[in-house]
Amino acid sequence: MYHRGSDRAAHRAPLSASREHIAHLREALTCRAVIDQAKGIIMAAHRFPADEAFAVLVERSQCVNIKLRELATRFVADVIGAEVRQSQQRADHPAVLITGHGVE
Repeated sequence: MYHRGSDRAAHRAPLSASREHIAHLREALTCRAVIDQAKGIIMAAHRFPADEAFAVLVERSQCVNIKLRELATRFVADVIGAEVRQSQQRADHPAVLITGHGVE
């Protein structure tokens, strides 16, 4: 006897596993992007090659016992936040308010 319900259940398991796999891949890509951003910031700021910049991130991650993706996320957010604050300070400078030009 053929049971349609059990047949559907048998097909749901691989579908569910595929969806879970896709979710993991998306998360990995997101993590990779933020790690690459952090690596790029270090490369630009210190003129390090990519492998040395990555080694700095890994070493710091291990030193403070934080996952690499979390460290990279915090680092990028701190850098972006500092740049935003700096831009706001320049925008609030009296010379900028009067002339519309930045202060160098």
